[in-house]
Amino acid sequence: MGFIQTKTVYDAGNVPIWLSVDRTKIAGGILSALPSNTPCTIPCGTPAYLDKMSGGTVSILETFKVAADVASGDTAVQVYAAGNVPQITAGMIVMKAPATYTTTGKAGVVGTVSAVSGSTNLSFAITANALGALTAGDILVVASASGATATMAVLPNGLIWHDLRVRTGDTAQPAALVISGQILEDRIAPIPTCVKNNLPMITFEKEV
Repeated sequence: MGFIQTKTVYDAGNVPIWLSVDRTKIAGGILSALPSNTPCTIPCGTPAYLDKMSGGTVSILETFKVAADVASGDTAVQVYAAGNVPQITAGMIVMKAPATYTTTGKAGVVGTVSAVSGSTNLSFAITANALGALTAGDILVVASASGATATMAVLPNGLIWHDLRVRTGDTAQPAALVISGQILEDRIAPIPTCVKNNLPMITFEKEV
């Protein structure tokens, strides 16, 4: 995982993102895997999947917004990296967010990641045509495997309710999921349309 890395001494928290929280999963769960870049914060509003109602496992879906058009033959992709969004890291497998949870698409392995001069974007190396052509604003998601018929690695059924502060040395992290409410979409990681369609009781509001 490549979430936001922070200082060991945490601040008071992120700016508010929830306009209302009307319903959560009856019980939360424990993250299936902890980020390697600890200490770090997994922001509230991150899409996730809880496998059962009580004592379950929570899996996070990391998403990234493309910052510049990519031709099918290009070997580098830029993504936005500022604010409360996951940070892409080498070795991840990503694909363009599919139209539905069952739709397949091209996925490739993230190569070397580097900062883009003069911006807060990150650029990562990719094999030519591994992701096909991309347009600025497209959303990438972590995929289950590389190849031409990949699927999303996680199929979210909620959004993380509170910021998750993961400290160095932690061995587990509890999390709760919201399934009904209103959220400020501009303040969270990019949410693909297929995820929104599967969270019909969450309203995604824009500030402008």
